[in-house]
Amino acid sequence: MAHETIICRVKTRTLLLPTLAFLIQLIPSLAAEEPPALWQIGQPDGDNREFALAPAGFDQFREDGAFFVGESDAAHDWPYVQPGPVDAWAGHRSHTFIVVFGLKEAPPAGEARLKVNLLDTQAGQPPQVEFRLNAAAVQRKLTAGAGDDSIRGEPAKGKPQTFDVVFPTGALKAGENQLSITTQAGCWMLYDSLAFEAPAGAVLGPVANHTLVSGVVGVRALKEVQGKLFHPVSVSIRQVGEPCEATLRVAGASPLSVRLTNGVNAVELLVPRVETNTTVQVTVESGGKVLAQRDAEVKPVRPLTVYILPHSHTDIGYTEIQTAIEKKQVQNLLDGSAAAKRTADYPRGARFV
Repeated sequence: MAHETIICRVKTRTLLLPTLAFLIQLIPSLAAEEPPALWQIGQPDGDNREFALAPAGFDQFREDGAFFVGESDAAHDWPYVQPGPVDAWAGHRSHTFIVVFGLKEAPPAGEARLKVNLLDTQAGQPPQVEFRLNAAAVQRKLTAGAGDDSIRGEPAKGKPQTFDVVFPTGALKAGENQLSITTQAGCWMLYDSLAFEAPAGAVLGPVANHTLVSGVVGVRALKEVQGKLFHPVSVSIRQVGEPCEATLRVAGASPLSVRLTNGVNAVELLVPRVETNTTVQVTVESGGKVLAQRDAEVKPVRPLTVYILPHSHTDIGYTEIQTAIEKKQVQNLLDGSAAAKRTADYPRGARFV
């Protein structure tokens, strides 16, 4: 009987061991499986040919990325490079890329996660980046990259980095959601892909609003209008779909009526002169409804008086002594001014200029 018991135990172990081994092999694969992305821009394949301006058109950069999930195309709307404030070729300013997506309803409790795959960052001054999902913001200082070959058309020479940005429960909402990525300091970064994972139960919905303020830049200058000084503010508005009549508003400035057409619309607003660094809000309205808003910083400008002196080349001291040349130059200016006044009423083309 004892012999039979031993045989039975051996057989039982023989049957169980393969099953346990199979389960042990299966557990890592189950743990490694990730939830499907709610939306994705680009492919994590070590290449950037699917993005706008790729692989080497950084010097043609004009507009920040603005992407409407379900409607936009990365090849036209999402540049392969996002500049930083140190990059002179992109205006020496901060840049914000925006993704707009809709949700049918607010998802149940759970974190949202943005999976960021970069091909490279600038080696000397990598960017510091703010990732903001609606009102929730996360700051991250990126590590140094390999060099400039990647931005100049050789992405394989970059130093890739991958990381997750986790947003807290409650960051998402029903209806329109905005994810913004802002380079707050440093230089550029190169995209490989972005993938957004939402809590279970989140379902994409249509984006009701198709107007986005994709960029606001305060120009360091003053413009005089009817005796008053204003700061020019350059506003870029991305319109998707049908054109619409809209009104742009900034506190203290007169409303500006514009017609927004499909694509990027460039508009100049005049903001009253400020004495200190001031944040202003640009609002786009249509039919009594706010379509989009964006904050901009306007910095004070010291007024300067610039004197412009008409002049032509002369070899002073070669044909005449200096004092004689000075008299001739002054007389030429007086004669020219007199001729301009005398012919001011002549037909166009016959006036002295």
